[in-house]
Amino acid sequence: MDKPVHSHTVAPFRRCAPGQLALLAAGLIPVLVALSWLLRMAHNGLDLTDEGFYLNNISDPWLYGRTVTQFGFIYHALFEALGQDVVRLRQAGMLISYGLALSVTWLLLRALPPTNAWHGFSKPLMAALIAVSAWLNLILTDGWMPTLSYNSLAFQGFLITVAATLAITRKGKASHAASWVLMGFGGWLCFMAKPSSAAALGACVLAFLWVEKAIHWRGLGLAIASAVVLLLLSGIVTDDSALGLVHRFRAGVEDMQVLWGERRKALFRLDEIWWSLPLVASVLGTSLALMLSTWLGLTARRLGIWLFYASQLLLLLLAMLIALGVYQPSIRHFRFHGLVFLAVPLGIMLGRFAHWMRKSDRGGPWPEARTALFFLVLPVAYAFGSGNNYWMTAIGAGFFWVLAGVALLLPNRPNLSWTALGSLACMTFALSVLALHLSMTRPYRQLVPLDRNTVAINLPNGSQPLVVSEPLASYVSALKTQSAAAGLMPGVPMLDLTGHRPTLPYLLGARAIALPWLLGGYPGSLAMAQNALDHTACHELAHAWLLIELAGPRMINPAVLQRYGLDQERDYTEAARASLRHSYGSANRRKEGVVTVLLKPTLKNPATLKHCVP
Repeated sequence: MDKPVHSHTVAPFRRCAPGQLALLAAGLIPVLVALSWLLRMAHNGLDLTDEGFYLNNISDPWLYGRTVTQFGFIYHALFEALGQDVVRLRQAGMLISYGLALSVTWLLLRALPPTNAWHGFSKPLMAALIAVSAWLNLILTDGWMPTLSYNSLAFQGFLITVAATLAITRKGKASHAASWVLMGFGGWLCFMAKPSSAAALGACVLAFLWVEKAIHWRGLGLAIASAVVLLLLSGIVTDDSALGLVHRFRAGVEDMQVLWGERRKALFRLDEIWWSLPLVASVLGTSLALMLSTWLGLTARRLGIWLFYASQLLLLLLAMLIALGVYQPSIRHFRFHGLVFLAVPLGIMLGRFAHWMRKSDRGGPWPEARTALFFLVLPVAYAFGSGNNYWMTAIGAGFFWVLAGVALLLPNRPNLSWTALGSLACMTFALSVLALHLSMTRPYRQLVPLDRNTVAINLPNGSQPLVVSEPLASYVSALKTQSAAAGLMPGVPMLDLTGHRPTLPYLLGARAIALPWLLGGYPGSLAMAQNALDHTACHELAHAWLLIELAGPRMINPAVLQRYGLDQERDYTEAARASLRHSYGSANRRKEGVVTVLLKPTLKNPATLKHCVP
């Protein structure tokens, strides 16, 4: 006699009607709209500060021997494979992060078995909608920042490590060796990006494996061995030896300590959140909405089902209209707006508590609460060691806060959890689109919102142009035209002493020497610049063009060159000059303009230099 076949064991594709397939395809349209929107916006905007640090690092990471982050070596091969195209690099980063987030979400949702054919088909849709929140990593301190960086590499390392961790905890000791190797690979990526975050991630993963009773010492040894082997190979690639990589890290740490001086922040700290009325309203409103939708979904009330479908369609429609540019919400940019994603697990928890209060539905402990707690602390681990506000940095990994909410729904009866999960997925998608929209209205250290950028500027090496504001385009064009007339050739060394515009050497086709960014405005900026110049080749320093600002707010005093036998007045002649107002700081400061001057070297005999590397 044949065994009965349960609904959740039958292949869902065989049980779904064509109408359900069409509905599933239609449900993926919002995700495709959001993806095309972001890929299109990858052509838009450019920051003269941090993005220059990222691009200088990625374009030629071997130029710099004193870096605490090695993300440039990881992304350099991708950059070369994409033809050194900055736009394609941005787009590739978006696709990589989304693909990894989709895998993690899928692994988590596998714990919720479908009770009918539609549930089996809707699982990919739910995962696709939830994974959109991974694009929060494109937000840096509340602003749009699409270029790949140490933050994006750390986030991608987190995603890979978490995917391996979920696979291991689901299978226990029977987990495949590949999962442990993958864990080591993710940890290595994170270490190459942000060693402090890698240490925090390792502690979180070990604690979670211990609580889940999934520690397999042989597998853990395999993960550690994989990471160590990759680090040894990295040392050979970066510095011809593993010891060279150690020296590189140590020198980078020393430079950071010198830079911060007495203003150095503690690793273990509780940073302040600037609670504004819009932030409080958004967190409370989202929490209450998710609490209500969760409670109605879990109680299987007819009203809850209808509200679920209505809210689902409305949220998806609004998000699509924003992404298409048809609807521009009248919400002004406010600080810490990404913290609204903390309301996702909060709202789900409140809804679950309201459901639990019904005596007929009370059960034992929540087995997935441990998983939710694991996801809840991951953004904090991601921010650990950052010089920026921890909460603001953690928003870049807010995807894990969403997964904490998903985990809180897994212990319930599957047929009811699907309804609540659908509401969570749609609200997450809408919140993600809105957060990205707000970041584009105030892109990181740029003059105007992205939709007001109108002029395309050409980038080096045949990259696709970027659309920027008219003042920035005029500023860059003036420097390019004048420097070319003065004889600036592609690939020549350039010393940037502006302290805050490392993107300029890249835009001019030059090679930024000493460090990818000589940061100004810090207590130890001058001392760090001197350390870097002491380790710079004399012939590079002698032939380097000099970039300075007249009375710039973060300029490194050109008098530092006198230590090496160089004098600004004697050994350089002006080649280009342009002015641009500030793109960050107070409102009054943003109205001020600063003159940038490019100086051409005239020194004939580099052998006269001293204190640099012969």
